[in-house]
Amino acid sequence: MYDLESKTQQVTQAKHGLHIPMLMPDEFFMGYLGRLTHINGLGNTSNTNKILSAWVKQSHPEANVVPAAYSLPKLLDIDVETFIRQHTFAPITGAIKSKTVQRNAEVTARQNSNLQGMLITTSKKIKKAACFCASCVKEDIDYLGFSFWRRSHQLSGIDWCLKHNVPLREVNEDAPYEIQPANYLMNKRFTEVNIESHTADPVVLRYAQLIQDALELAVPLDFKVTGQVLFKQSKEFNIRTSAKGNKKTLSDLMIEQLPDYWLSKHFPNLKKERHGTYLSSFDDVLRLNGNGKSCMNTLLAAAVLFKNADEAIFEFTQHQYKCPPKAKPKISDKAIIESYIKFQGNIKRVAAELNQSYDTLYARAATLGLPALTNVNRATFNAIMSFFRGEDFLTSINKPGVNPEKFESVIRIAGGQLSSTINKFKRSMSSTKLS
Repeated sequence: MYDLESKTQQVTQAKHGLHIPMLMPDEFFMGYLGRLTHINGLGNTSNTNKILSAWVKQSHPEANVVPAAYSLPKLLDIDVETFIRQHTFAPITGAIKSKTVQRNAEVTARQNSNLQGMLITTSKKIKKAACFCASCVKEDIDYLGFSFWRRSHQLSGIDWCLKHNVPLREVNEDAPYEIQPANYLMNKRFTEVNIESHTADPVVLRYAQLIQDALELAVPLDFKVTGQVLFKQSKEFNIRTSAKGNKKTLSDLMIEQLPDYWLSKHFPNLKKERHGTYLSSFDDVLRLNGNGKSCMNTLLAAAVLFKNADEAIFEFTQHQYKCPPKAKPKISDKAIIESYIKFQGNIKRVAAELNQSYDTLYARAATLGLPALTNVNRATFNAIMSFFRGEDFLTSINKPGVNPEKFESVIRIAGGQLSSTINKFKRSMSSTKLS
């Protein structure tokens, strides 16, 4: 019944030295890596990653580590960004940010700093267990001769198959994606999810639709848009939008409206010792402050505040952001940018010159896409500059002396403003660290 060696799933490409299986629609990239590993008899995905890294290094000999989300689309000869958006959870596992995504779909990869952030976050899982649908597996075997792991089955908060409306099976084993779902089904190595308490819950169903829609968006959500939309919608519920006050909070509303079992499983951090406690990770999605908001927490808020998921997505994606009327800020964006250039990204010195607190300036700079560059050494800084001038991501991060963590952190936080601002920095630096 379960033909794990079916020839219908593989194509031989001699130039790579590997049998390359066809990538299926909705296939989770970790599951594809597992299929690639099995078909080629490589034992485990670590061995496969080593081979893929060696192959990529033929064109990038300076690379130390090559993410699978980069090497796999190269192996398949498909666009990296398309692969990441269609086969990983990167579009929803990172924070929603403002001014980090170019609205033009034709921009190059180096201009889209959000894509580079995706390369860093693709390894994140949003469910503890690997999930599959028994009905899907049986259909796969009948029509394809093999089974595969679907990305849609790994979505946080959705414990049922969206196609067959049946409970998913969960696999809690090490490296589950190295084995086809059919094996787990055949050997009964799984647990079935209890979905009775929430498949009929309207808020859970709205969340399920929202997370699916968010995953398919061509341009990720912008927290300045989502914050304003949710803030406006929250007025209907008479909840408070700051840490101070006596009214109920958004997180209170979430706890009231959602099933306990579902919340404890998918949002375990949404816990309170008493009603009215302000949980910033959830309640702050109604505010415009900060460096970014959790995408899944934002979608949960929309599921609670809107009666219709389509309406929420429409508001998030079509709403033209306009700053609400308020007093003119004492410090302009231009002044911050000029000081940031002057002190080469040292937020403490910028704050001192502009007579502002560090926290205030850090938050303002972050909304402009300007990360703190303190303690970034010369090699890392030069690599960042090279990247924004068009150099390949792997070439830049693997240069001698570059701190990968600092490099990735800056690229992840950086917005469109940094690309032009960083080119105004002095090329020569007086010390190995920005002063």
